[in-house]
Amino acid sequence: RRPAGRGGFDAFPAGRSLVAARRSAEASGLQKLRVALAAAPVEEFSLTDGRGVCIYSSSEDVASAIVAETAAEARAAIAEKGAFSLCVPGGFGPDENAVGGGASFVAEALAGLSKADGLDFSRFHVFFCGERLDHEDTYVSARKAWIDACGIPLDQVHAVPPGAFAEGVAAQYTATICMQEEEVISDSPTGLPAVDLMLLDASDDGTVGRLRPDSDEMREVGSEKVVLPVERRGEEAVALSMDFLNASRRAIVAAPAGCSAEHRRTMVSVALGGVDAGAA
Repeated sequence: RRPAGRGGFDAFPAGRSLVAARRSAEASGLQKLRVALAAAPVEEFSLTDGRGVCIYSSSEDVASAIVAETAAEARAAIAEKGAFSLCVPGGFGPDENAVGGGASFVAEALAGLSKADGLDFSRFHVFFCGERLDHEDTYVSARKAWIDACGIPLDQVHAVPPGAFAEGVAAQYTATICMQEEEVISDSPTGLPAVDLMLLDASDDGTVGRLRPDSDEMREVGSEKVVLPVERRGEEAVALSMDFLNASRRAIVAAPAGCSAEHRRTMVSVALGGVDAGAA
């Protein structure tokens, strides 16, 4: 239904404990957007291409900002087109050592979404950044952490389908995304399906979502694919492509507490699809 294309992230890294990134939906992709956040950033600056960066002082502040941003984007999308599409890391996050270890930071933060005012959860559609094929931890953990509490209809929670082979599952999930109605997932200016909000978390090695730096999946940038098979020793999984991440109308990336400046630079560079992130 849709050809794939490329977009770009605006960065919104957060401070001593977490890093968050956000992008603009404007054609230029360079203007910093302001929303009513529950906590104000302690520092703001820009990357070399003009994309805005905000630093937060604590994980609690970032969690509050994630909830505020998600709620604001949901209200705006539902008012504009009658539905809100949200893509999340879901469960244990990108660290493979954390399989079965519970919800990710983003999923824990979204637990506060059920208390936000004025949200019509019957209009939410949830998608996932990826999943290992030997379990459903991402989907199950997300439900336990926040989806069930919000009362989102389960037929609008689009889990990665089960399957034994990553290539086939990637094709199935690509079809799930691309066949959504326009009010759920619209087209980006470049033709790639664009969710309303992309929430990602990052590990301290720079992994964003399920995309590891210098991986085969990162080398697929520009391939015009939506979902990629991940086939590594001991791992069969799928991951959303960087092209698809870059096309989202808004994006937030949260990095773990205590990650080094080098890891923050790596994370933002990955999130920006290889753009210089030296300022982060």
